[in-house]
Amino acid sequence: MSYKKVEENFQKFKGYLRNKLGFSKHQEKIHDKETLEKFNKLSSDKQLELIKPQMEFFTSAVSRKTEILPTLATLAAALIVVSTLNNSLVPLSSIDTKIILTIFLLLIPITLHYYIKVMEETANRAVAIIASYMGKNPFVDIKISFIDQFGADFPIIIVYIFYGVVFFVLFRMWFN
Repeated sequence: MSYKKVEENFQKFKGYLRNKLGFSKHQEKIHDKETLEKFNKLSSDKQLELIKPQMEFFTSAVSRKTEILPTLATLAAALIVVSTLNNSLVPLSSIDTKIILTIFLLLIPITLHYYIKVMEETANRAVAIIASYMGKNPFVDIKISFIDQFGADFPIIIVYIFYGVVFFVLFRMWFN
């Protein structure tokens, strides 16, 4: 089943539930035809000025959604401690503990890696949009020192170190 079909079925189901529970059908009208025509008659600069705050809200919402990933990694680390702290608190067999530890330990660097990559992609898209407006990449002529480049790459370097430590711990845990 395609995503579109699932979404249509979900909308029908929501309508059915609203009807059964006695809720009114809530459809917010965002714009009408007249507003759309007025917007299309504006210059592209004026259109950009009008939609810029909404684009900032959109960008903020998307980045905030990915900001939860490092929090999940932290919670995973806390769950590792709780699950292995006391066997009477959480009665798990040794294989259960190893499986849970493996999942949570892998979750930490994977979520951090994904978060960093999403932020890099967002920055690259922003540069591409700026370049499309200016007709050239404004950052080409900027000289970046080794220290600046290292500082920019430092978070992903730490994540790769995390990967190494996690795989070392997992190897020792499973094959010791």
